[in-house]
Amino acid sequence: MHEPPALDVRDKVLHRSCKCYTLAMPTARHRHMITETDDLSVALDAAATLWPHAKNERAELLRLIINKGAQVVEQDVQVLRDERLAAISQLAENFQDVWPNEWAQERAQEWPE
Repeated sequence: MHEPPALDVRDKVLHRSCKCYTLAMPTARHRHMITETDDLSVALDAAATLWPHAKNERAELLRLIINKGAQVVEQDVQVLRDERLAAISQLAENFQDVWPNEWAQERAQEWPE
């Protein structure tokens, strides 16, 4: 693991104005602000090793990390879905003898239209 960088008082970001400076942004998409915590800093440094073409572009590294993480999440969702379908199939097998094979037809005959 990488050690998180030491924080220096001079590294603080000072906001001088309370005005909104993003009124004319050319996108209708949601925007997100993320503070670079120590953990995120370590992750970005590691990502710079994995993707050296973006080593000097922290925002691009963050997008690459998010895309990679999204792939992992999608795989996890598929595994969860497969596990749930397997459990449903197992339950269906356990209860296959609960109703007779012709139950739907028998029920329909009991209730004429």
